[in-house]
Amino acid sequence: DIVSRFVDTNKKIFHGVEVGIKCGFTSRALLEKFPNLFLYMVDTWEPTLLDHPSIAIWGEKQESREEKESQYKLTLQNVHVYINRTAIFREKSTAAAKKFQKETLDFSYIDADHYYYAVAADLRNYWPLVKNGGLFFGHDYNAKYDKNGRWGVKNAVDKFAINRGLEVTTEGIVWIIRKPVDYVENEKVMRICL
Repeated sequence: DIVSRFVDTNKKIFHGVEVGIKCGFTSRALLEKFPNLFLYMVDTWEPTLLDHPSIAIWGEKQESREEKESQYKLTLQNVHVYINRTAIFREKSTAAAKKFQKETLDFSYIDADHYYYAVAADLRNYWPLVKNGGLFFGHDYNAKYDKNGRWGVKNAVDKFAINRGLEVTTEGIVWIIRKPVDYVENEKVMRICL
């Protein structure tokens, strides 16, 4: 288990954020495994806009408002027994990130919009929230649609890591970055546009 290897899960309580929830299966698994985890859950549960690359370029079917609402309700069912250890942010990930103080999270798990600019924005916005020594990781790195150029997960994660001198490791299609204990973001990196 990635979280157990990189985060001190023995402390009284630890905090993580999952960005991109869909139906709450990962949320439920984390909350079941770690009874001392307080999990922040971020998703809009809104249909993708028609000009999004997934629809405009790749011709994917747009999920309806009803489908997204069903996913939200399933999420609530999946975490209902853990509701006292969750906070749900039903909004864009960029807006939700502004509600956290820097370096307050033990981990951040990124699995929302998989297109390059969205991934890059989530990386920029959630990295500062993770404590030094904490875990920054996500899903679908070099997955099928990433390999064929449809998504931009690997590209965004690799550029993010290179610009900061960080190492990316993987387990299957999960990418992992351990935030160095002595990490300090420098001005040059903060100005770099991914």
